[in-house]
Amino acid sequence: KWFFNASGLDPQPEYDTEFLPLSAPYDDEGGAEDEDIGVDHHIMALPTARRYEHIAGPGCCNLRGYHGDRITLDEMIDCHTVQGLYKKTSDWTPSDDDMDFERESKNYHLTGLSDCMPPNGGDVKCAPIRGGADWFHASNLSDTWKDLFGWGTYVLPFHPTCFEIFIRISKQQMGRVSLDSLMKLESTASRSMFGERHPDIVDARNKGWKWACLLDTEYLAANPVFISGFRDICDAAISDAGDFDSQSSPFPERAEKQDVSVVQDDPFLKLPTELKHTIAWHLGSKDIASLRMASRAFYHLPMTLWHTLMVREMPWVYEAWCDDPTPYPWAMADASYLKQMREREEAYTTELTRRADVLKANEPDFYPIWEENEPKSPPLSPELEAQTRLFKEKKRAMAPVRLPRDRTNWYQLYTDIKANEDKLKGLRNRKRIWRTVGEIVQNVKKCWEAELVEINTPFAIMEVDG
Repeated sequence: KWFFNASGLDPQPEYDTEFLPLSAPYDDEGGAEDEDIGVDHHIMALPTARRYEHIAGPGCCNLRGYHGDRITLDEMIDCHTVQGLYKKTSDWTPSDDDMDFERESKNYHLTGLSDCMPPNGGDVKCAPIRGGADWFHASNLSDTWKDLFGWGTYVLPFHPTCFEIFIRISKQQMGRVSLDSLMKLESTASRSMFGERHPDIVDARNKGWKWACLLDTEYLAANPVFISGFRDICDAAISDAGDFDSQSSPFPERAEKQDVSVVQDDPFLKLPTELKHTIAWHLGSKDIASLRMASRAFYHLPMTLWHTLMVREMPWVYEAWCDDPTPYPWAMADASYLKQMREREEAYTTELTRRADVLKANEPDFYPIWEENEPKSPPLSPELEAQTRLFKEKKRAMAPVRLPRDRTNWYQLYTDIKANEDKLKGLRNRKRIWRTVGEIVQNVKKCWEAELVEINTPFAIMEVDG
């Protein structure tokens, strides 16, 4: 055997050799009996587990969160943001930031925002404080349960982006937004007002009281208004070319000569252009595709035909038909920024009050001078301002854009949306929400119309035999 000695620096490991365990130890004796969720033998391990960051691998099957490889943070923006409808107090007065439908409502107004929604409802602190709504109890329970438990701070919670869709459909179908009819319907119909649940929602809720983040349902967490990637598709379809004509055909001219026998056997070729367009306008996209393959008379059709198809088949792409797709202000806001600003102001006010009390007790002559010169609000944080500026820039970059009817290649937009349906998770979620909210608005409209009939019907004069 040969032995060698070498002197010099101690060899350094290529990687760190001190690691923390990646899993929290389960306590088999830590089960807890719960009437709602049964027995969880590992419930005592949860506090330990929360101290670790779970890094999902390609085959991760954890149902407590969506896989980062399958949905991005930009796609999930604002998924925890919540707002509510709060009952007006007797001394409620309008504010400059009120929406028109808030002023018109007899009983309800919008709360501020919160960046966290408890899984099963609960106390939510919102910012800014609007109309006395300092905090609220978020729940889908009806007014019957609210009155039973005495929840004076009860609200109907929703995502601001979902409420944006409610506003869109309400104005489209009713010409207005009726908060009173919505809350009246909610208090009398409870869960039935929301219509039939989407199968993916049913599957996620069937796992018990927790939300299950199932594979291939990541789109449920995608923002339905600020949609990652959709703005690029819309911008690409808008043309600024001087010779662009939305009434022209999006298809190139055929190079080959037409077969005379085919031309003679095709009765559609004898029809005037106006009549051919009328036929196409009454068909769906699949029938139009079949007709274009069957007859050369329908090879060239104007781009505006696909605008009609979009409005008819994809009403949730409201960029195609509304005059102004700009979301209402609370959907554009940064809930995290508003929350931090409220916390900073409250902490500053508390400290200001403490200092005032000290000065009043020890330096009463100096207090008026201090009180006059001391700032009444905390100084702005450059870091916080930069954070919300970047957040709003990101939102503006993904915000819906108006599609001018005469400058948009509707065929290109239609086909691009169809080709990217699986990639545009936010648009897929908007489609789901649009259908659900559409059912709600139909019920709200019935309630609103019934109220109008009741208001406009004079009292019947009844003769009583005496």
